[in-house]
Amino acid sequence: MKKTDSLTKIIIGLIIIIIVILIYYFISNGNSTNSMKNKLITAAENYIKNNPNTRDEVYLSANQLNVKLSDNCSNLSGVFVRDNNYQAYLKCGDYEDKIVNNPNNLIKLNGEELLFLPKGINYVEKGYNSSSNIITSGEIMEDNGLYTLSYLAVNDNNQILERAERLVIVVDDNVEKNKYPILSLKGDATMYIDKGLEFTDPGITVMKNNTVDTTATIKTEGTIDTLKSGTQVLTYYVTNTEGYANSITRNVIVNDSGYDIVVNDSINPKEKTNENVIISLQIEGRSYSHTILPDNDESYEKLINYTVTENGSYEFKLFDINNNPVIKTIVVDNINKTKPVGICNVVMYNDSTQVNVTMSTDNKIEKYEYILNGNKETSNSNNYQTTISDINTASVSVIDEVNNTNTITCTIDDKRTAQIYTDNFGKPCIKGYVCYQQGKYRERFCSTVLKDGTPRCGPIGETGCSITSLATIISRYNKKSSNGTLHTPDTLVTEILNPKYPTNYGSGTTAIKNVLNDVGLSISYHYGLTKSNFQYVKACLKKGPVLIHATPGYYTTGKHYMALLAINDQEQVFLYDPARAGNRPSNRIDNWTTLELLKEGEVDNFWCVAESGVYHYEKEALARDLGLQ
Repeated sequence: MKKTDSLTKIIIGLIIIIIVILIYYFISNGNSTNSMKNKLITAAENYIKNNPNTRDEVYLSANQLNVKLSDNCSNLSGVFVRDNNYQAYLKCGDYEDKIVNNPNNLIKLNGEELLFLPKGINYVEKGYNSSSNIITSGEIMEDNGLYTLSYLAVNDNNQILERAERLVIVVDDNVEKNKYPILSLKGDATMYIDKGLEFTDPGITVMKNNTVDTTATIKTEGTIDTLKSGTQVLTYYVTNTEGYANSITRNVIVNDSGYDIVVNDSINPKEKTNENVIISLQIEGRSYSHTILPDNDESYEKLINYTVTENGSYEFKLFDINNNPVIKTIVVDNINKTKPVGICNVVMYNDSTQVNVTMSTDNKIEKYEYILNGNKETSNSNNYQTTISDINTASVSVIDEVNNTNTITCTIDDKRTAQIYTDNFGKPCIKGYVCYQQGKYRERFCSTVLKDGTPRCGPIGETGCSITSLATIISRYNKKSSNGTLHTPDTLVTEILNPKYPTNYGSGTTAIKNVLNDVGLSISYHYGLTKSNFQYVKACLKKGPVLIHATPGYYTTGKHYMALLAINDQEQVFLYDPARAGNRPSNRIDNWTTLELLKEGEVDNFWCVAESGVYHYEKEALARDLGLQ
């Protein structure tokens, strides 16, 4: 008795364990399925967002979306996108989502409600069962995509009772294609026979895995009546033992005793284009003689390729050997060579630049190529923003969907104003710069040569106004020292001046030139200026900072280098003094007019430092332009 009880307890325990395992399996499997579905839908939403020209109805496979599913999942799993709705389809092991249904079952579709049809396989309709009247619609095209076949159950008054759908997804998938019978015609796709003669159908060949399939079922639709002239069609429907179907057709032309000419026409390209279009005529018939082309030339060829350069109706006159004519008119309306036209405006702000394009065009714009200071960026938007704030030249090439292109020169509107912020030294500075304080650096520097020929040397805090101002100026251009950080006054001395120029760095001007050359900013000189110099200063400040050298006077009791970092809309210049405020109380940033700056400050030269090069303006030119000579 005790043995029996123990055995019962063991069995009950095993059953409980199995139930727990099954519950865990189904829960985890469900979570896994939902997780994969969510991953597919998220990837599909991102795909549509990044590909705005995608069709309104489309099927996106997991492979196309680069989504990795479980190893037991079909490679056809994916997402249906219709009318901005996303529906995941997942087939993993024994699990498969149901996509299409009609709840009242007034229509029962034969075959698949969801069919993945490999490209190159013809769709074969398997029909339906219903006691109601059925109206069908929809067409399956050759191109990849999602196609819907609709079946409407209606009453005698044509009121819709219910709708069923069959979704057909045309895909490039060799795995699926190998499941279908591959068909080829024996004999020609178009056969000719004289009226009254007996027609013998040569039949078709059915292949499976590169071998002839003799087990497939072949059903031929259509008959050839050789007592009736004209084109008659035979369609061969083939279903293999696995239930996969394919079809192929043959045209049989019964020739009357007279005119037997058949013309197949096409144009290339068919879609909208800005290039020429070729009209092709493929002519069949033993009685064919010649064709009068639209330009009145004659052609005796049965394959005619006729090039047209503009839209219009083109008439071809075909004649048989008895000179019986037939007129073939081809309409071409897909040529568009009109270039897009419009205007472009560039607005420069302190931290960014906005480019706005307004276009007038017959076609959809495909892309915009923005060329700013010679650099090209491509966008599909007519509003473009860049961090480049110094724009000298700007244009935009607009390309429409058929490759019509027009390049527009942009107007440039400078809206920049200086923005003051507190830097790492706790002092005011202009945004985009690092304002170095001369007194913070102790590296030895020789700033000038005394009258006895010896250099005036000392710590940067005492003699390095030129090198400190220059370090601030080149911070705008992100020039790095050997350790990868921005250059400071110390690094300019230790890495460039002391080791590379041991004998000639004893002049502030020479040091400036050496530093600029070493950091890749080339130098040019200007002596004869044709307009007032403060206008040159304003022009420079629109492109970059200015390094000035002031003589003793209004700003300083000794010769002194300072930096002009920006100019605002009121034409006030922001002056940065690396050592002190000068003779005016200041927080190291002073606002001046350009005329005050140059005339009252007794500036004897300045360096305009823009990325395209450095322009050094000498004292003589300054004095002449300011009317001081």
